[in-house]
Amino acid sequence: MVSISKSASANLENMVKGAGRAVSKSRRKGGRARSASNDKLLNPQLYKKLQAQIEEHGKTLQKIPVDMIDLGENIRTRYDDQKLETLAKSLASDGLIQFPSLCMRQAGDGYRFVCRNGHRRILAAKILGWAHIECAIIPFQSAKEELYHSINANLSEDVFYLDMAHAYDEAARMGEADKEIAERVGMNARTIGWYRRLTKMSAACQNLCRQHPDLFTATWAIKLARQGELPEGAALEEMMQEMVREGKSWLRSNDPRKGKTLKISPAKKRQANQRIRQMFSGRQGQDQAGFAKDLLEQLKDAGYITNQSFDKIFKAFFKENQSAMVKKSLKSRSSSKRA
Repeated sequence: MVSISKSASANLENMVKGAGRAVSKSRRKGGRARSASNDKLLNPQLYKKLQAQIEEHGKTLQKIPVDMIDLGENIRTRYDDQKLETLAKSLASDGLIQFPSLCMRQAGDGYRFVCRNGHRRILAAKILGWAHIECAIIPFQSAKEELYHSINANLSEDVFYLDMAHAYDEAARMGEADKEIAERVGMNARTIGWYRRLTKMSAACQNLCRQHPDLFTATWAIKLARQGELPEGAALEEMMQEMVREGKSWLRSNDPRKGKTLKISPAKKRQANQRIRQMFSGRQGQDQAGFAKDLLEQLKDAGYITNQSFDKIFKAFFKENQSAMVKKSLKSRSSSKRA
């Protein structure tokens, strides 16, 4: 704990508590004296006293009224109610072991206490009905420093991977390169890039990830990002919806042999088959069929499609034209010999 004289600490603590009582009193009166937002503000006089303690000791530990702490800025976007209840029980039995960290930020004519780490501990304290909670008030040189403090504090927490991805992306928007972010958080620069790529998921895809965390795990997401740019448009959402229906996840690899094809409606499949057959009908169709068959054979030999896929396509579209293609090929060879 920061070394502060007992008298100075007590006086400062009483002033902070007094600010908290003013918040409660204003609320009981219906907020007639000040708006609800101003109720949570720290007056400039108290701010200066706290700032003096910070300048002298690097930070200051104070019992802060929980109602004065702004919890709106956080990497984590969702909380597990059951885990909060468990944490509240732990606080009740063991007390507060690690102090939440706050910063003071100007807001209008006053200052706000903004939580940078320890949101769940403060929420658990509210569950217990605590009026105050001891916090470390820390000075930050910039918004970037605040963000990195929150990121590093959450690395060891059970934070959803998309929340961390958005935090890394926020750092990038502040001008940080992936390498710089990686050095600050102790990760590989490529891994940071893969995380940031996940933020390009549509809102619908991100909702699916959050709704089915056991299906769309962090491992699955990073492997998806490692494959390159995410599928465009609704392709990724369709693929994920199919995974939800089947109850298992997979990756659409850049290698078509390893990809998983989405289910096609019967009507759409019939329409596509009819159009392909029309392309191969008539005299001109025989030429097109011959060219298409040669192309497929080359793709098969190059490893782009499997023998099984080639046989299936051949039986569906080329078998009935095979005799005509053979005759035309023999006729072409005969003409070449005479020439």
